[in-house]
Amino acid sequence: MSQFTQHMQRWTSLPVRQRGTLIIAIPMVCLFTSLASFAWLKSSLVEDEAWVQHTQSVRLETNRLLTALVDAETGVRGYGLTRRVAFVEPYTDAREVIPETLAELQQLVQDNPEQTQRLLGIQELVEQTLSLLDQKLTLQQELQEISGREELVVPTALLYDWLEEGRATMDMAREAIARFAAEEERLLHERKQHLELYRQISWTVLCLSAMVGTIGGLLAIHL
Repeated sequence: MSQFTQHMQRWTSLPVRQRGTLIIAIPMVCLFTSLASFAWLKSSLVEDEAWVQHTQSVRLETNRLLTALVDAETGVRGYGLTRRVAFVEPYTDAREVIPETLAELQQLVQDNPEQTQRLLGIQELVEQTLSLLDQKLTLQQELQEISGREELVVPTALLYDWLEEGRATMDMAREAIARFAAEEERLLHERKQHLELYRQISWTVLCLSAMVGTIGGLLAIHL
């Protein structure tokens, strides 16, 4: 006699009430298990979606910081080449945006010690860069005031050295921001994968729950 036949005989030998209770319990257990699983999965999905949005915010502020820093440098270089006051405006705007962006980034990455440390390095380089740009702009404005005219003739070699001064610091700031942004890209990719995994698990649990519930219902009908 096969084991299946033995199990079936044991099953049929049970009282009808007991068999009915067991069969009805199957979809009930499946239902409560599904509810618990979905509650956990929903919580995980909400958390992962929040982390994805968080990383997107960090990326946005990082791009804003880099853009403002480039605008500041471009404004000072443009003013040095043309002596036009219009080029000072982008620099002035960038000087307002950069501190706000750094403060926002510090708030966003405070849960990540590694990114916080990177941001401190970025802040130091940015401050050095802005200090050099301030010196360049102030010097050029003072020279114009001394000359008493809007245009000041500067030797080409001197102008080149003046514009190139501090480029190394600016390049280091850009590289530091690029490394910071690359880490956020990695975190975003990782969190999106995690989010997709939980979505797949949700569908799997849903399908399994439907299958078990259907089987339990069919058994109850044929009792």
